[in-house]
This record gives sequence, structure tokens and C-alpha cells, in this order.
Amino acid sequence: KDLDHGKLIRAMVGRSLTSIFPKPNEIDIERTVFAVESFSVGNKVKDVSFSVYHGEVVGIAGLQGHGQTELLNGIAALMSHTVGKIFINGEQVVANTPWDAIRAGIALVPVDRKTEGLLLELSVKDNLALASLDKRKNSLFLDRKAERSFAKEMVGRLSIKCAGEQVAVKNLSGGNQQKVVLGKELGIEPKVLLFNEPTRGIDIEAKSEFYAIMRKLTSEGVGI
Repeated sequence: KDLDHGKLIRAMVGRSLTSIFPKPNEIDIERTVFAVESFSVGNKVKDVSFSVYHGEVVGIAGLQGHGQTELLNGIAALMSHTVGKIFINGEQVVANTPWDAIRAGIALVPVDRKTEGLLLELSVKDNLALASLDKRKNSLFLDRKAERSFAKEMVGRLSIKCAGEQVAVKNLSGGNQQKVVLGKELGIEPKVLLFNEPTRGIDIEAKSEFYAIMRKLTSEGVGI
């Protein structure tokens, strides 16, 4: 009971609190990488506008059920937006379907990885490849060698802990399942990444890794 919070964190994960939350990147307010103007979705999201600058992570807060999920799903074209515009690097994009959004470079890490982000019975490799199959096909056929190479690269890049790319994703821990969802979306080489509760249900170590990945992506010009 006498252990302070900092010591408790170090005892749990072997590092200090300051290293779990990485320092913010320098924000360039002259470079808008993503913007939404006068966006409305369903009955909960009315006339929302915001911008994301280079190096910035923009958080959307509110009580549960107040429209955060609907806003992100509307941007990703999982829900139809009634009015509003989307801009990526200053150019307006039109996304009426999820595939339109993916082709425009908009990726979504959904709130429930098990029901919305993964096919649990399939392998780590197959899940990682799902969103970017077009990038690894020759004519009408998938390039299996390229698919295996992509999966291996992503497992290493995100430090996904698994017995191999062929293991079923259902056998992974929550944090590693979430990394597979992220890896699947990174496969499309996104310009914008929408995270809906990205660290929900994962341990402190995995949260730290996610925060570091976000910071790195923003430094590379991805809007988050």
C-alpha cells in the first residue's frame, strides 16, 4: 500500500511511466493532413468539423454512445453520411463505400477486434492480408509468396508474438490480436488511420507499443 504509482508501473511492466507514453511529435500547423467539414452521420453526429495537422494525434472524447463510433464509421463509409466533406492533404475525397475509403487511404481499427476486425478462425497471415489483397495479385491470382513475405514483415514490424504466421489468430493474446488488426490496415498504406478505442482490453505493455506506433506514423505524415 506504500508503493507509489510510478513504482507500481515499473514493477508491473519493467519501465517508468514516462517511457510508456512517448513524447508528442512536433506539430506543423502549416500542413493539414486530414480534415472533415460539416459532417453529419445518422441522428448522433451533426455538423462536425475538425483538422489534423502533420505530427498530431487528435482525440475525440465523449460519453459512451454519444456518436464517436458513428463519426469514425461515417468517415470510413461504413455508415452513410448525409452531408459533409473529407479532405486528405488538401484534396477532397469522395468515399461512398468502404472500398472507396480504402482506395482513398482511409483505414479504420474498429472498436471490437473479435467481431469487426478479425476472422478468428483464419491464420495471422490471412488476417494481415485481407485489406490489401489487390497489392499482391498477378492478374486474377494471388501471389502467395508475396503474401507470406508481407505477413512476415508485418509480424516483425509490429512485434506480433505468435508461433508463426500460420497460427490461427484466435490463439493470440488480446494485444497481439489488436496488432494484427492494425497490421491489416497498415497493409493498405493508409494516409489516415481511425482508431476506435485502440487500447481497449489490452495490457499496459501493448498499450505502450501502440502509442509508440501512433507517434511514428504521425511523424511519417499519417493523420490519426
